[in-house]
Amino acid sequence: MSPLGYLGAMTGPTVRRSLVALLALACLARAEPPAPGTMLDADTAASAEGLLPPEILARYRAGEYRNPVAAWPDGPPWEDAFRAASEKNAARLAVDPKGTIVEREGGAPARGVYGLPFAIVPSAPDAGIAVVWNAYYALWRIGSTHDVLGLQWVGKRGLERQAVLESHTLYWEGAPPGRAPKDNPQDLASQQRASVTSPADLNGTASLVWRFRGAAQRDQAWTYVPALRRVRAVTPANRSDGFLGSDLSQDDGAFFDGKPEDFTWKLVGRREALVLADPASLTNAVRRTARPDGGLSEEWPAATKVVGHQDAAWRGVPWAPIGAVRVRRPVWVVEATPRDPYYLFSRIELTLDAETFQGVGSRKFDAQGTLLRSLEFLSYASQPIEVGGETLRIPAASMGLVLAENTKAGRATIAGVAAPGDSVHERRVPVDPGLFSLEKLSAGK
Repeated sequence: MSPLGYLGAMTGPTVRRSLVALLALACLARAEPPAPGTMLDADTAASAEGLLPPEILARYRAGEYRNPVAAWPDGPPWEDAFRAASEKNAARLAVDPKGTIVEREGGAPARGVYGLPFAIVPSAPDAGIAVVWNAYYALWRIGSTHDVLGLQWVGKRGLERQAVLESHTLYWEGAPPGRAPKDNPQDLASQQRASVTSPADLNGTASLVWRFRGAAQRDQAWTYVPALRRVRAVTPANRSDGFLGSDLSQDDGAFFDGKPEDFTWKLVGRREALVLADPASLTNAVRRTARPDGGLSEEWPAATKVVGHQDAAWRGVPWAPIGAVRVRRPVWVVEATPRDPYYLFSRIELTLDAETFQGVGSRKFDAQGTLLRSLEFLSYASQPIEVGGETLRIPAASMGLVLAENTKAGRATIAGVAAPGDSVHERRVPVDPGLFSLEKLSAGK
């Protein structure tokens, strides 16, 4: 029995009626959620109660965060071909006990899946991992990518250090038909390479990761260190460690990049949340160019102030997401528990958009339940664009932001912001698989 129920049972009818009246008044006094067009700040923070994680709501209460509230646009998140493929997948695919996507008939591992694999049934025991697999395929449908981005270390006084990274990602699985590599003898799911171009002491440092589709085959990862002129194999157990000493790990990626079979999953439930969003994507104001090769190039205005330290007039915490807006969205909340007992975090809470399956938040806890990292990810609305005579609905970006706050140390790592100088943001681009070879990595190319 709850404490209130216990009190009601121990008192008379008059007291019980008074308690009910007090509860009704409390419900009436609760602030309405912030409407589009309002400002979420210290004065209105109470209206976001229950729509934000406690540590983020506290930033608004203290006046350290401040964002306009906007509305998510109407319209489907997918093109017709992706939606139709998703409907077929829901009827033919399942998850086996290891967490691998398999054919419902016969149980063979599924290969070459395009579209969302699953329709989410909250009561199903595998609902948690089904949500995560949907997030992967919602991302992979964009096709291979090429970016030049900034990685920032931000303390309480402002920007402390910045690196510039060039990254290439090749998706072997989940890519649109006709854009995935034809031959896949190693049964790869994806490959990613990231090279640091500045500052000087990190220039030339490169990492290479191969993700395999087979549940039993662990990721393979290598790092090239210019000072040693050698490639060093990295154990997959290190994927929870900070990348280049930051508070972002390899298992964060664009949102969550751990291998789903390496965790156990639980669906916590569905709720409403106020998530960060790119305001230009909401109004179809992103500047994009269709390329002759079927790819897309995005223009990220260099003058955009994404986080607080970029604006001399800002008085909140230096890592505050000042360029984004907040939008109210339905979300799924899932919990991941690593199977590896030496994994840095004992529990990870992931929040994903219930319609687009974009990751919007991540919270990481130690074995005692203490929050160690709180992450937010910028959401993007899918806007239609004509590419090669085909109408696509691809998430449109005018800025990037992965915000990881170290809640114990009082600092943050910012990833995805436009890099100083030349900025590159390409989607659905052809990527040469040879770029991801060890020979290329060892040559520092």
